[in-house]
Amino acid sequence: MTDIKNLEYPLQNHFEEFERDIIKLMCERLGKICRTKHGDVESYCKLQNATEDFGVIEKKKSEMIDKTEPELYNIIEGYARDYYEEASKRCIGQLISFEQNYKVKKIVEQTKKEVFKSLQSNLNTVTMGLINDKDDFMSFQPAYVQILNAVISKMATRQFGTDEIIKGAIESLSEHGLTVRKTPVDGKSFDRYKRNIGASFAAEFRYLLTQMNYEIAEVLI
Repeated sequence: MTDIKNLEYPLQNHFEEFERDIIKLMCERLGKICRTKHGDVESYCKLQNATEDFGVIEKKKSEMIDKTEPELYNIIEGYARDYYEEASKRCIGQLISFEQNYKVKKIVEQTKKEVFKSLQSNLNTVTMGLINDKDDFMSFQPAYVQILNAVISKMATRQFGTDEIIKGAIESLSEHGLTVRKTPVDGKSFDRYKRNIGASFAAEFRYLLTQMNYEIAEVLI
């Protein structure tokens, strides 16, 4: 039977692609800021307004969710079917097929809902954010604006080159990726964790599939 950990790898690619899109978007805006003539306050003010970028990021996020949802459902359905068939071999007597077992199908559908809810939760603009150079968490939008302001301040000093400014600005995102801060899905920890969104979703995905297995096993007993 397939190891749960092997199921999450294809999904990680979507998170990484989403992060790359955001880094590209940030670099484009930072590049525009760095190419602005010194003292052009009006242009700086326009470039500080990241509303347009937030709209693009929301669109990218929606595209990622739309792309990931059917994959998630197929993975969960296939994994549940494999588990059911393996467990059935150890049961005494003939069991009805996976497709005909209403109770099991209900468990699977509920798991799909919980996993999709986890996906959306990890991409929520409040819980999703960045880690700053002090290892503190900031929600994405204020963190993004803070980065833009810091770049403009550095540009004003004329002490830093463009490449150095941009590299420093995206260093945390490149190193840690997008980060999520929230209560773990299992509810066992009272501490809100900070971890990469892909790793966070993978942990919740494994937990929910393991719970699904327990519930299917109880039906078969």
